[in-house]
This record gives sequence, structure tokens and C-alpha cells, in this order.
Amino acid sequence: MQKSNSKFNFITKMESNYKKTAFRFFIAYLFSTWGIFFLFIGFDLDSFDPSVLAKISETISIISKVLLGTGIVFTVLSHKNHEEKDFQYRISFWGFGISLILVILPFLLSSNFF
Repeated sequence: MQKSNSKFNFITKMESNYKKTAFRFFIAYLFSTWGIFFLFIGFDLDSFDPSVLAKISETISIISKVLLGTGIVFTVLSHKNHEEKDFQYRISFWGFGISLILVILPFLLSSNFF
């Protein structure tokens, strides 16, 4: 019998790390959402032009929506590849799910849907 040399074992399983990336995108999404919230709270209308607030909040909102979309893609890829379901997977799965519902809900309620 020959000994197998582990140095030349080419049959390895490719490890994907989509859940970790999705978790990081979720944290970035939360920071951008909180950034918009604290921007509106701390903005003094007497000292600044309101158009500046609109421009900054629109930019951060676009960044937030891009983070939400890419995070959902990575969460779906993580689910598709059957990655281990640890806290990163669960937080990103439930967090992006709830966030997507909270983003879509105002559009449904404002368009005479019901």
C-alpha cells in the first residue's frame, strides 16, 4: 500500500465566505442608515441651507440602498452555497429581510395598494 502524500492532495473543497461579506455589508448598511438619522437630528436649519441637507441625505441614501442590494445578493449566495449557519449568517439573513420589508412597505402603503 502506498502512503498518500497530503502535500499533493488537490481535491479540496472551495470555501466561500459570503456570509462574512454579507454581515459586513449589513453593518455598513446600519451605519449609513444611522448616519442619515443623526444627520437630520443634528442639522440646524438656521445655520445651513436646506438644499445641503437634501444633497447629503440623498447621497447617503443612495449608498445605503447599494449596500442593501449587495448585502442581499451575498446573503442569497451564502444560502445557495449552504454555508454554516452561525451568527453572521443569521444576523445578515434576518437583518436584510427586515430592512427590505421596511424599504418596500412605504411604497406599498402610499400607492393605493389596499
